[in-house]
Amino acid sequence: MVHFGPVSSSGTKGESSRSGTVSRHSTGTMSVGCPPPTPPTPLVHHPTSPCQHSPTLLPIPPSHSELAPLGCCLTVGAPSPWGAVSLCVCARREEGSNGWHRAGVIRLEQDIFTAIAGRGSLYVYTTHGFWSQIKSAGSAIYANRLYLNQYHCTHPDRLANCDQGGPKIIGNVYVHPTATIDPTAVLGPNVTISKDVTIGAGVRVRESIILHGASLQDHSCILNCIVGWDSTVGKWSRVEGTPSDPNPNDPHAKIDSETLFSDGKLNPSITILGCNVSIPAEVIILNSIVLPHKELNRSFKNQIIL
Repeated sequence: MVHFGPVSSSGTKGESSRSGTVSRHSTGTMSVGCPPPTPPTPLVHHPTSPCQHSPTLLPIPPSHSELAPLGCCLTVGAPSPWGAVSLCVCARREEGSNGWHRAGVIRLEQDIFTAIAGRGSLYVYTTHGFWSQIKSAGSAIYANRLYLNQYHCTHPDRLANCDQGGPKIIGNVYVHPTATIDPTAVLGPNVTISKDVTIGAGVRVRESIILHGASLQDHSCILNCIVGWDSTVGKWSRVEGTPSDPNPNDPHAKIDSETLFSDGKLNPSITILGCNVSIPAEVIILNSIVLPHKELNRSFKNQIIL
């Protein structure tokens, strides 16, 4: 998480700060001026992680600033970060358009963080809690697993238990109090059931996120999926994706930011059902992305259904 200092206390279309002028337009675009550099003023960072440990601020030397985003929470302290941004834009304009070195292309780690670290205004906040990048849909499932594990450590009362007369719970599972679940269903590990979800008899859910209002009908199987709001999975249907977890044996592993396509084909990943999607009975949806408000009538594999 990157925290920036305030640009201005008021104003919507024209905002000024000590490091330059920032213009906001009704279209949502932003243009940054080219002011002279100003001396930095470090910010005080307050802990925001679930652990709420006392923060430790360590300065990052410029030669190591590219390592900052890999495994920590960052605080950028300056009168305004737009000073570094505007200086970078001016430098790009002076260099001219050369390949990817375009005036409108700014790399956060190399261009901004390095410049701020050179002024002694970039710090790292060390935390003992989990940290995970979310750069793809598949990483959301992995982050869900980490968050449920955090609940297990800090708030185990929020997780579901195998109560008599209730569904079978395996591992860490969160169930919203308004969800309706048949006692013969099997949930977990690493499952989140949201508000007003209905789960029928014999349903199996594993490594998935079920968003509010979804309905999983009898004997359906949901593996490595995100089921969107108000979607329906028919009886005896199987909706399955391919996990993209990092290597558990590598303490510095991270989720690969793979492209969506390779050799003209959709790379296997988790299956995503958009909101208000209807899956008929007795079909298989494998490694696919279904856009919202679609009513399917057959099985699909490795496809994006528009």
